[in-house]
Amino acid sequence: MENKIPLISQSLIKDYVNEWNCKLRVYKEYWQGIKTPSSLSMQYGLLFETLLIGESRGGAYNGEDIPKLKSGAMSKPEQDVRKLAVESKQIMNDMGIKCIDVQPEWKTDTLIGHPDLVAEYEGKKILIDIKFTQTKEDDNCKWNPYAWGGDLSTKDYTQAKHYVYMAKEILNEKLPFYYLIFGKSGWVKFLEIEISKSTLDAHANLLKHLQEDLVDFVGYPTDNPKLCKSCPHLNTCESATLLPKIEKISI
Repeated sequence: MENKIPLISQSLIKDYVNEWNCKLRVYKEYWQGIKTPSSLSMQYGLLFETLLIGESRGGAYNGEDIPKLKSGAMSKPEQDVRKLAVESKQIMNDMGIKCIDVQPEWKTDTLIGHPDLVAEYEGKKILIDIKFTQTKEDDNCKWNPYAWGGDLSTKDYTQAKHYVYMAKEILNEKLPFYYLIFGKSGWVKFLEIEISKSTLDAHANLLKHLQEDLVDFVGYPTDNPKLCKSCPHLNTCESATLLPKIEKISI
């Protein structure tokens, strides 16, 4: 398989710059295109998005991979997700959010982006990313990167920056960016992410350097056994580290 340089997505940025990630895994997934199976939590999220806005990343998903009961009936968690999606759709309607474009694919020569929604809200064109989460409303994002409570300034907003940057490239517009978050237990948050010119300039600079780095990038394996044991490529990876390395301390 040809290992051509991938287009830079918001997920590639996060995975590449995270010093704790295994760079061999990054190489396998983005350069070689080796897909990893979606978790049950991800499947619930895809189903929720499809029911809410008509599509999810990669197209409509009807929950065919979600485990069913022995009788063939839906499990209680799947029923709950479907019920929440109906209620959440009504909330979006009551908020006056009107969909303009659902799951568009934006591409340039070096970049790619897949925002969930280009929408109209209070007379303005905006970008919305839909989040379905099983975390509690007050779970602290400082300790759980998937949470949406606590000090929200500590979260990673690469996605917001990348999509606002791409909107300028593709649509020639600086659009406001929002997260619309639906909690499994029924809570909802609508967050506007204000992105300054200096933040957007910093993102553009990051992309410039990243494009240069990717030309000669060759994935190298981690030596962290914990990462290897949880990696979906473990059974096919010849570089996996399962035992701790020696750490020398001089006294």
